[in-house]
Amino acid sequence: MCGKTIYSYPEGKDKDFSPLIERLSDAGPTILKYPYIISSICINDTPAGMLIVQIQREDRSECLVQAVQYLSVILTQFASLGFEKREIAQDALNKYREITLLYTIGETISACLDVDQIARLIMETNQSFVKTENSSVMLLNPETRELEIKATSGPEQHVKASFNEGVGIAGLVAQTGHPEIVNEPQTDPRFVQPTGLIRSLLCVPLKVQEKVLGVINVSNKLSGEDFTAADEKLLTTLASQAAVAIENAHLVGELQEKKESLEAALRKVELLEKAKSHLNKFVPQSVQKLIEDNPDMPELDKQDRDVSVLFLDIAGYTRMSDSLDQEKMNYLIERYFSSFLDDIHQNEGDINETAGDGLMIIFQNTDPTTHALQAARTALAIRSKTKQINADLQGRYEPVQVNIGINSGIASVGSAKFEGITGTRWTYTASGMVTNLAARIAEFATGGTILVSEETIHRLSDQFFREDLGKQQFKNIRKPLHLFRLIKGKGEAHE
Repeated sequence: MCGKTIYSYPEGKDKDFSPLIERLSDAGPTILKYPYIISSICINDTPAGMLIVQIQREDRSECLVQAVQYLSVILTQFASLGFEKREIAQDALNKYREITLLYTIGETISACLDVDQIARLIMETNQSFVKTENSSVMLLNPETRELEIKATSGPEQHVKASFNEGVGIAGLVAQTGHPEIVNEPQTDPRFVQPTGLIRSLLCVPLKVQEKVLGVINVSNKLSGEDFTAADEKLLTTLASQAAVAIENAHLVGELQEKKESLEAALRKVELLEKAKSHLNKFVPQSVQKLIEDNPDMPELDKQDRDVSVLFLDIAGYTRMSDSLDQEKMNYLIERYFSSFLDDIHQNEGDINETAGDGLMIIFQNTDPTTHALQAARTALAIRSKTKQINADLQGRYEPVQVNIGINSGIASVGSAKFEGITGTRWTYTASGMVTNLAARIAEFATGGTILVSEETIHRLSDQFFREDLGKQQFKNIRKPLHLFRLIKGKGEAHE
């Protein structure tokens, strides 16, 4: 409790007590000789008002003075409490405004997918919170580990440079992931910028979890004050939102690049599939399977394998070519040969070679009996399709006869390379005596018959009706060949 001072106040004067406020700095009661008792009301030792009590001359007792003094103390406490509440309310209001602004800005930044634009938004937002002369956003290059400037503002921007990770305050923050306040840069050995331009500095990391993407630098508060922990907390909050937006922008960019790469790859796959579909028309199925099973190193070298080889040719092809124009001849050949493809494919045969009037078809299977049966079934199906087409074209074209020869045994199967002036050509075929004999047997056949060798007949067992033609001698073949005419499969209708 401060001491008291007594002033006199002449009667008849206007009651203007305002000049006393400055003199009541000791917060003690002031007693007028007549007719008032005045006591000061202070907040934080600063006069904020007065308590004035008018009295009668006979009431000037010490008890009354003390009562006024006590009342002044109570009013002072109420005033202080109200002032504190007002400060708390104002602080809460400021925090609410900051949170609302951060939320609004966070939505704006997070909706942005351009890193440069995000950096500019950070610069604009910073001026709404920590008002400074200079600010910059620097991002860490993941390959060079250098901090590269994305956006700057203020007079200091012309001296901003890139920093290696760990160099300078910004480099240190990028390396450690911890914010730094430097209010006396002239005495800080870590500081590498010209000290004449920067009086104080605050640097916070742009960090997502433990991954540092870059830093935000601000320097020289416009108020001239030092940076505080509150400034650091506010800027760190902004940096956290910005870092998530930057990371999202990077991820979206990477996804876009991957999407474009995937689309380009898909276009290539589509082209390859189209090319494959065209090549499949010319490449034997066995070759396709070898390549699909081992695309890097398909087993295309020649190997001895047990196969059945079927040759067919159209009887009278030369005569037909002479009597029909090329368009009609092509139509006939395509009509007949196209009708054979489904049966050849169904029986796992590969069309290996084609001539104007003939086909060479190879049948392969790990079971020698199986590929002989497949060749025989294909031959009978071709004969049946030929008769059907002959009936369909009756009256417009002469009937066609297809002669077929089949032989089974060990042949050299694989790729053969032919090199010439115009380049290199590869072919996949079966070569050797088995193939040659199949061709000679087909030449020997007449009238649309199906002739098979003795080796093939042994593999067919008793599943087919056949006619024994005995041994036949062929030119340049030392031993005669025992041939059979294949009539039909058992259980089939008689033709």
